[in-house]
Amino acid sequence: MKEQVFETETVYNLTFILGTLWEVISLLFLAVIIYFIIKLYRKLIKFLDRNTPD
Repeated sequence: MKEQVFETETVYNLTFILGTLWEVISLLFLAVIIYFIIKLYRKLIKFLDRNTPD
């Protein structure tokens, strides 16, 4: 009986750890996407600014 409880706890901890990891990875992914969007946006603004006649 004790062994079975231990096994289910391990499985539960594993899913919990994987879920937490997934959340962290997705947050990092979002941060990277936002960073690149901002970089591209700034480049685009500079590019458009240079090409517009005064």
